[in-house]
Formats: sequence, structure tokens, C-alpha cells
Amino acid sequence: MRLSLIIGLMLLICCSGDNYEDILSIRLREIEKSEMFDNSFVVYSETEGYGSNFPKWSPDVDYYEYDVVLSSAGKMYEAIKESKGKQPETSLNEWRLIPWRHPYFFLRDTAKKEDLRRLLRDKHPYIRTYAFGALAHKDSEDLFNIILNNLADTTRMTQITGDVGFDVCPADLMISYELEKLTKEQTEQLRKLIETKYNHLTYAKRLLANE
Repeated sequence: MRLSLIIGLMLLICCSGDNYEDILSIRLREIEKSEMFDNSFVVYSETEGYGSNFPKWSPDVDYYEYDVVLSSAGKMYEAIKESKGKQPETSLNEWRLIPWRHPYFFLRDTAKKEDLRRLLRDKHPYIRTYAFGALAHKDSEDLFNIILNNLADTTRMTQITGDVGFDVCPADLMISYELEKLTKEQTEQLRKLIETKYNHLTYAKRLLANE
């Protein structure tokens, strides 16, 4: 935990004087060095509390020194002392902010759409998929064609959502991010393509089977 705090402080100091392009470059290097694709951050929602393996803060829980929680804004806080019902964002005597955020959040909240679309052509599967997730969050148009362009990619990557991990391909996750927005025609087209040409997309096949 102390190591995470030190790393976060170092990143904060290093990035404090950098411009947008420099910070984007740093975040992309962080993604490239990742050992796995943390899908928790992409599917994060305030109601479900995704975003890390740490629990979401609750007003009904007793917390003790060094406990780490995730706030509703997706930030991590470490307990300074015992408390209950003290919101991390406003209780500075009970909680300290761990100044680190997953690089995906920079893509989601700060990166320009034109840069995200450029990253969709990146060779690294994590970068492509995080960029797609950021665009899906922004409700960008024409993402269906991006999915089609990635169907043939057989790259396997380990994704983890909370405590659950399994191997997927980039298009598997891309489809999952857009699943609720697909038309019936698009869903049927993907289902037929996966059944006839892209059987490696086993996760997407299961998702589409339920539609």
C-alpha cells in the first residue's frame, strides 16, 4: 500500500508541469506496461462500485487505519484513523487521498476524441481497447464499424473485472461495451460473423446469444 502511495506521488510530481501531449504519452506508456487489462475501470459505475479491487466506501462500515476504499468518484482513499460514516472526500482528518488514478480515466475524461480515434489503430491491444471504451463512454458514433475492423484480431489478453479474470480478444470487450446500443440488425450481423468466421470471440458469442 505504501508503494502505491509513493508511486502515485511520483506520478503526480512528474506530470504536474507537463502539457496535454506529454501526459497522454505518459498514460499510454503506463498502459503498455500493464500486466493485464483491468476491465473494472472501464465498466465502473457509481452504483456498482467498480473501478478497483478495493471496496466502495460505505457509511455503515467501520474503517480502521490503513484501510483503502474507492470513493463514488473513482478515487482511492486510505484511512488515517478509525472512523464510521465519514465521507473520504470531505473528511480530511480521517482519510487521505491516494494520488493515483488508472490511466484509462485520462483517456475517458481528458483525451480528445480525435486522439482516441487515432489510438484505435494502435498496435497494442490494451491501448486500442481502452480507447474504444473511452469513446463508448462518450457515446461516440460509428463504433460499430470499429468493432467490425477488430473482429479478425485473435490477440488474447487477460482481462479482470473485480475478482473475476479470463482471457478475451479486443473485439470481445468492444462488443460488450456497445452491446446495449447495437440495433437488432447489427446484433444479428455480429452473431452470424462470429459463428461463421470468428469463432475465437467466445466471450462475445455468449453475450450475443443472450440478446
